[in-house]
Amino acid sequence: VADSLNYTEDFDDNQAQDFESIAGVWEVSNQRFRNDGSGYNISLVDLGEETPAAFEAGVTLNSQNIGGKAQNGMIVFNYIDPNNYRYAGALTGGRNWVIGESVNGNLRHLKRVSDSDIAAERDLAISLLYENHTATLRYGNEQVAQWQFENSVAGADIGLLAVNAVTEFDDFY
Repeated sequence: VADSLNYTEDFDDNQAQDFESIAGVWEVSNQRFRNDGSGYNISLVDLGEETPAAFEAGVTLNSQNIGGKAQNGMIVFNYIDPNNYRYAGALTGGRNWVIGESVNGNLRHLKRVSDSDIAAERDLAISLLYENHTATLRYGNEQVAQWQFENSVAGADIGLLAVNAVTEFDDFY
């Protein structure tokens, strides 16, 4: 059984004390954690302990509709370095749920599922269940995508990701 992370952040104090910006500029504004949309935006959370081998994490994301920007938001997990990690979330502009990975800096969407409920400027509450090398993405209580990876990196970091997109995040757990 997957562990819930021993961590929650609602940004209601307009602080993101345990998040570390790895790429891009991140700030808390109006009780939401947002990035500036410049390229790859990654922020990792310091859990104060190793990430469990099996875990559940969730967040509410809201992709902003800004001209010239993509629209997406994801949970990043199994993070090794800025070029090697996995992700699960919404490609909001294309109305797709996605699970994928970056290997040596090359993004690969491994699973994409179309869903007309996905839209920009709309709160999407997602969760990621990671257990036995399998990532299961949920929207609300519904499973929307799943992918079986060949392996995992024990204790690798988790956090948030937006690619060439301005995205607001809230209620991380």
